Amino acid sequence: MSILRRFMIAASAAIALAAAPSAALAAAPSATARPAVINAGTSQTANAPAAFPKHCKGDVCAHVTSINASANTVHVRVWPQNYGFFGHLELTVCGVNHNSGKDRGWTAGGRGHTFKVELRPSCKYIATAWQKAGHLKWTNIGQVIFHVHASG
Repeated sequence: MSILRRFMIAASAAIALAAAPSAALAAAPSATARPAVINAGTSQTANAPAAFPKHCKGDVCAHVTSINASANTVHVRVWPQNYGFFGHLELTVCGVNHNSGKDRGWTAGGRGHTFKVELRPSCKYIATAWQKAGHLKWTNIGQVIFHVHASG
């Protein structure tokens, strides 16, 4: 495990501990935990309307926040689930990559990034968290695949 990754895990745990000591101890990630890359998303509805389920796998979550069927657009929020990292978030729709911008620090469970993309019901939506691993190198630390339909 890289020194930066250990630092980001420790920093996330320290921030959470300062905010809510008992919750942080229960939710602190282990130093050996590695998020999994998945082939299919699962839906969870905690804090999300049933029409727009939350999809989480590994260390990335995605949630449709709104759909404008008349404009054929959808807003998808993507964020790290379990720990913070330095890098960027990506949403791929029909093979087109949408990037959150230049690399920066991301907080576990934080606001993440909201993407405004075209509504494409026939396509896969793929949310990916990319951790900076060196000069022009990134490591995929979590990925979830899901579909979006006009009804959610």
